[in-house]
Amino acid sequence: MLKYKELKVDGGRAYLKLGSLENLKTVDAIIFDCDGVLIDTRRSYDAAIRKSIQHIFESLTGCKMPLSVIPLDVIYNLRLSGGFNFDWDSTYVIALMLFTNLPKDFQRAFSEAAQHLEGENAAQRLLDASSNLRGKLDKEYFRKEGRRIKEKLIQLTERKIADKKDAEDLLLHLCELEGSLQHLKDFIRFLNYPSEAKQSVISIVFDEYFYGAEVFKELYGFEGALRVRKGLIEEEERIVTSETLEALTSILGEGRLGLATGRSSIAAKKTLRELLHYFNSEAMVFLEDLKYKMGGRDDLIRPYVKPEPYSLLQATAGIGGAKAVLYVGNSSEDFMLVNRANNVRKMFSFAGCYALQNNRGKMVDIFAEAEAEIILPTVNDLPTVLKAIREGG
Repeated sequence: MLKYKELKVDGGRAYLKLGSLENLKTVDAIIFDCDGVLIDTRRSYDAAIRKSIQHIFESLTGCKMPLSVIPLDVIYNLRLSGGFNFDWDSTYVIALMLFTNLPKDFQRAFSEAAQHLEGENAAQRLLDASSNLRGKLDKEYFRKEGRRIKEKLIQLTERKIADKKDAEDLLLHLCELEGSLQHLKDFIRFLNYPSEAKQSVISIVFDEYFYGAEVFKELYGFEGALRVRKGLIEEEERIVTSETLEALTSILGEGRLGLATGRSSIAAKKTLRELLHYFNSEAMVFLEDLKYKMGGRDDLIRPYVKPEPYSLLQATAGIGGAKAVLYVGNSSEDFMLVNRANNVRKMFSFAGCYALQNNRGKMVDIFAEAEAEIILPTVNDLPTVLKAIREGG
């Protein structure tokens, strides 16, 4: 950490990049990511990924599948790549990886069943597949093979996978070598992701687990098939405090805080509640809302999704008159986003939060390697850091 000055803060240790301190003194606006920065999503989004995959594969196989088969390291490894802004993408890719680790006899049975599915929507297709595949896999399969599958998933996600398409290409290539290419293609067609929500197995299962039946219906306009009473979003906790937002507003002035996040506005409002009034309403960009408007189509949303700079540039424009903007995130895609935004207009700095990450030390190293201007435990340490910088460090 030779390039950094260390600062003790309430959350632990913050690091300030030497050579950037004068520029940081001029920060006049802050844009935040939500998940992992303002909101602790470890028991919501992370859990929704695992519960969704568990539900899909228990439905297809009729076998109990412990959540431990999908270790959290697999999710975090994908996020480290910077190409998995939407947790739907992570769910989809992990589902493909898990399918390729099922016995070839079951994969063959799935392909045969997939030719005769008559359901008009994703929920019905999943139900049809479940009835057609009953008894095709040893009931104890996941208990017996869980450790092997877990290790295989970790190995796959430790490879440099750039994004969803890169993962698809890798798995299709591996299946071609193993003689199971058609089976994976049939499974991809069955999941039908991305597509409009009613037709996508990934979307309807993930969003009902995450939002719960009531919010799911509000979001999509139709009843979910799972009838989940309590969405995992209810398990979320706010990281940021009103005291932190008050302090930042005192430093920068009213209307100088914004959001650039992959989450939906419904999800942000449900968890942040009254804290949203601290943010400039013209400077809040919710990429999931945009994806819904585009019918979930990957080709349409891709130019807008992190690490593309759209959300940060739009939020900054909403604040108006900003000349030095600090973006606060917690992932590789966040500092990539800042770099790309600087290619459009060089006015952005990056602060990376590390304390809620799976491997804190690793994230500090990643942020330092990326030359983040500020590395800090949590967003609540930001007022202390900014005051120290303005007072001369």
